[in-house]
Amino acid sequence: SRHTFFLVNGASAGMAAAVMACCGEGDKVLVPRNAHRCVYEGLVLSGAYPVYFQPDYNPQLAVPLSPSRQQVVDLMAREDLQALILVHPTYHGAGCDLDLIREARENNLITIVDEAHGSHFIFDSRLPMSALEAGADIVIHSTHKTLGSMTQTGLLHLGTDCLLYTSPSPR
Repeated sequence: SRHTFFLVNGASAGMAAAVMACCGEGDKVLVPRNAHRCVYEGLVLSGAYPVYFQPDYNPQLAVPLSPSRQQVVDLMAREDLQALILVHPTYHGAGCDLDLIREARENNLITIVDEAHGSHFIFDSRLPMSALEAGADIVIHSTHKTLGSMTQTGLLHLGTDCLLYTSPSPR
């Protein structure tokens, strides 16, 4: 990452801060239905509105999976959006199609990735790719979930300089 901020209030505080830093009153944000509640806190505090996409679902395991790529790409083309939020991996371990980060960049969207359960991805090539490696603008890790740290340890990474060049839309 270009910059990393240590979070003493955990990844939840980082997710809310990322949304508030990137989105302003009236902005629309693509949000997965399986996002953590801290995303909604960030939306409420920033004044931004969610545009939801539904993750795929595995009925045999009864768990949500990653979203349908086409569903997200269609929403990017149809809506006037400020940002895309992804969950990679989900609480149940399902990874996300990180090519959506490239699609978001092509649509001038900021990507915020809740990688709370994937902070270990960067350490071994046999693991899924990290959202930072895929070019995400902001990635939040919860190190106490998958690495050795005390409770409520979080990291907010800036993968690009997006916050230096963008600000929430004034409305």
